[in-house]
Parts: sequence; C-alpha cells; structure tokens
Amino acid sequence: MTTKFFPDFTQKEYDQIIESVERRQHNYVCGDKVYNELGNIADELKRRRQAARPFACWIMKVGIIGLGRMGEGMSRRMIKAGIEVHGYRNNVKKAEEQYEKGYISGYTTSLESLVQVVHNQDGMVGKAPGVFMLVVPAETVEDTLNELLQFCGEGDIIIDHGNSNFKDSRRRAERLAKLGMSYIDCGTSGGVYGLERGY
Repeated sequence: MTTKFFPDFTQKEYDQIIESVERRQHNYVCGDKVYNELGNIADELKRRRQAARPFACWIMKVGIIGLGRMGEGMSRRMIKAGIEVHGYRNNVKKAEEQYEKGYISGYTTSLESLVQVVHNQDGMVGKAPGVFMLVVPAETVEDTLNELLQFCGEGDIIIDHGNSNFKDSRRRAERLAKLGMSYIDCGTSGGVYGLERGY
C-alpha cells in the first residue's frame, strides 16, 4: 500500500490511516477490504479536517487594545499580512485618525463593543472565538484584563504584550484556564524599527 491512493494527505495523516487499519487487522487479508477500510478512514479524516478548517478563518480577525506607537505598528504589520485588526484606545480621536490612515481596520469606543466585533465572524453561526492583544503597560494589564473578561467567553485567547512579571502571567493563565480561555504572555519590543523588522 502506498501514498498514491491518497495524494492529498500528508505522510503523517497517511501513517495514521495505515496504523488504524492495522489495529483492525484488516491489512493483507483482502486487497479490496483493506482499500475500502482505508477509504472509510480517509473520509473521516477529511470530515475532521473540514470541521476544523473554519478556525483558520476565525483567527484572521483580532482585537488590539492599546494603539500607541507599538500597538499601531503591530496592527499595520498584521493588516499588511491580510489580518483584520479592530482596535480600542482611550483617545477616540487618535483612533479615528489611525483608521482614516488605514492603520487599523476599525475601532470601537469600548471594550464591550470590541469583543462583539471580534466575535462576529463572517460565515459563522453564533459566536466565534476571539483573539485579543493587550498592548498596554505592565502596570495596567490587570485592570484592563479584569474589564475585558466581563465580555469574553470560552475559547477566547488573550495575549499580553505588556512585559508582565512571569509570576503575574502564571496566575492569570491559571485563572483564565478555569474559564475555558487561554492566556499567552508574549512580552514585546521592537522600538522604532519594529514596523519594518517585526516585534
């Protein structure tokens, strides 16, 4: 049996098919029987792959909290990569200027509305998981997180770019895990060259 039967599968997926067939002790018993079993498993793998595929679209829409020099630069890089970025900052006038310049895909005047926008994904029925990036100073992360969590839910991912103390990050990650959410500590730097070189 070779991979030519399923050219659209990776070697790892093909190995899973073979392993599953062998567990059923169907291999080498009857060529047609083996092939039919392979087909059944391949169909199941395709079904699972298609069911998971929408998530690849969900994460292409993110919310960013904090649109200073760092946050703005990160947003511009993501937009250039085809990601839809909706932002929130206390200075609404500045946010409007950034939107008009194309530095963000959109902006909101509250964290609640930001969460609603990110959760509303085209082609999705119901609420989609959201990705929210905190680009705020470490000393304001806790208050920002507490406010944000009032509107977030299971499946959401919150990324802390504020260079928080690792002990605080660990505590927050444990707290969010109990709520079915993920917390990622991703301290960020980049300075004036971040926009061109990355963060």
